[in-house]
Amino acid sequence: MLDGILANAEPAASRMLDALAPLLRAHASGATADLAPEHDLHADLGLDIIALAELAVAIEEEFGIDVDATDLAACRTIRALGTFVADRTDQNAF
Repeated sequence: MLDGILANAEPAASRMLDALAPLLRAHASGATADLAPEHDLHADLGLDIIALAELAVAIEEEFGIDVDATDLAACRTIRALGTFVADRTDQNAF
């Protein structure tokens, strides 16, 4: 669970962030030891457009949804990414 920071979060939010954490760690070039919902995908995790394209494919495979890298580029934080994925998987995670 994103290193336990969401202990009091809604179960759906916690599950969504749990599912995204390994994908983010696999594609990030920045520090990922202490992921937090407010971390910036670009500044904190170092996700450039190539990494976002690769992350989009990973999200498509993991969640069975269509994702465009340009849509992910609009997500600034891990929380925004979680909301983006939740909205497309009919989960009200946030």
